Amino acid sequence: METRAPDRFALEDEQHHERMRWVVSALKRADGPMGMPELAATVGVTTRELQHLVHELRLQGEPIGSSSEGFFLIRNVEEYERTVHQLRSRVFSLFQVLRGLRRARRRFNHNQEIEQIELF
Repeated sequence: METRAPDRFALEDEQHHERMRWVVSALKRADGPMGMPELAATVGVTTRELQHLVHELRLQGEPIGSSSEGFFLIRNVEEYERTVHQLRSRVFSLFQVLRGLRRARRRFNHNQEIEQIELF
């Protein structure tokens, strides 16, 4: 009987879920926030991949908080409120960036090239 090679996508999916479990496990064992480089190294991913894993875990309802010190499992209402406040601040900051870009859009000339602002 012929054996088939494992499905590459199934293996990648299983590795992805395993890494998600490792993130939660590492945060459960931590005494406090884990910095992004430390947590990424523990899980065996890049910091960018870690950000995606944390995002996905949060969407699934995992109580992962963040601060300037790193990621942590939210264990009480105070940590929850602090994380929500930090996330709302980021949303507000992104909204301000969008408003600035809208103002920049108004400076497009007829050739569809943006007119540069002289800073100095």
